[in-house]
Parts: sequence; structure tokens; C-alpha cells
Amino acid sequence: MTRSNVMNSPTGVELYPARLAYDLAAAEYDRWPWQEFWRRAEAPVILSWLEQSPGRRLLDLGAGTGFYLRQLAIKGCSGIGLDISAAMLGIAARQLRGTAALVQGDVRCLPFKSHSFDQILMTRVMSHIEDISVVLREVRRVLARGGSLVLSDLDASHNYTHTELPLAARKIPVETYKRTLSELAGVAEADAGLVLSRHAVIDGRDAPMNLSSIDSECNRPIAFVAQFKIQRTI
Repeated sequence: MTRSNVMNSPTGVELYPARLAYDLAAAEYDRWPWQEFWRRAEAPVILSWLEQSPGRRLLDLGAGTGFYLRQLAIKGCSGIGLDISAAMLGIAARQLRGTAALVQGDVRCLPFKSHSFDQILMTRVMSHIEDISVVLREVRRVLARGGSLVLSDLDASHNYTHTELPLAARKIPVETYKRTLSELAGVAEADAGLVLSRHAVIDGRDAPMNLSSIDSECNRPIAFVAQFKIQRTI
């Protein structure tokens, strides 16, 4: 890796671009203690909000190793997963065993026709994107009439400066942009015609004890889940 691959954070930490970071961390990702937290605290909310019927066309943006696509496949629902990391998609392909189509791509330029999907899922992706309006406009473009976006992300008030992903012996600091749900919702409505319809706050009460970053903040927000619906034509 050359220095051109990283950027400096305000605190002087060199941050890896998301594509490189997730490629490097893919082998350890599913064993990461934070994954236990997301599956315990985030997944029940998201799965209860997704319309899980075989006829619904679903796109999982930032599908990673395919956790949500696997949960949907159990219920007989198929979808398409997109991720920027080839290494993460390689693991997803082995675990999904053909139950979902997988595409390597960038959420800022989706390789799909307009109005192709009834619902879009995006978990913990936006905090890696500097210009979220580009992503939200692409989401709006590929959503069908009456479609919805369900997303999650880290809460800006949580005590972190950047995301860190696991390697076997160390962690990788990743390019991160902190923003509130209110800020995200404002951009979604103004730039993409997507209106916030409901949201839920995730705190640290379900966090594994070995996550030292939680410390005494167990009752403070760590992340949020939000659902957006089409409000107007753009």
C-alpha cells in the first residue's frame, strides 16, 4: 500500500479508503465482536421492517459477507447484493451458495436500471461516504414506485472518531464521516425526494463485554435504523 491510498483524519490518523480496508479485513470480519452487537441489536429491527415476501425485489447495498441476504433466503426471499469489496463478496458467495446474486460496484454509481427494486437495504455504509446526496439520488433512481429504503448507521454522538476494522493482529482505521440522522434525513428529502417515515435508536445495552469502546456509555446512542419512503418525483 502506498501513502496515496490513505487520507489523514483531523486527529492525524491515516485512514484507509473503504474498498481497501474491507478487502484487508474480510477474513476476520464475521469474527469481529462488533458483528455480534449488530446481529443482536440492529438485525431484529431491520428484519422486522423489511417486507419479506418472495415477490419483493430487494437490493442490499454494502452487502458485505451477506448476513442480511442469508436471513432473507431462509424465509424464501431472494435479492441482489452489491459491495465495493471483492474480498467481502467472495466470502458472501461461499456462504450464500447461489441464493442471491452478487455484484461488485460503488453505491455512488449503481449498475442497475431505474425503478428496478421495491426496497433497498443499506447498513452502516453512509458513514464511509463524503457526498451522501450522490448515493441518495442513485437510491431514488433505482427504487420503484412505492418503494422504500431501510438503512442503519453509526450515531454522530457515539464516542468514536473513525471506524476501525479487524485484522488478525491489529485494526484498520477507515475513512469515516460522522453525521446525525437529522442531517441525513434533510439531504434525503431535499436532494432525493425521500422522506423519513420512522426510526429507531440503538444503544450499547446489547454490546458484548469485550468491546472496550462502549465503556460506561451503554445507555447512550451508538447507531440508528431509519426507513425512508418516496415523497416526490425528482
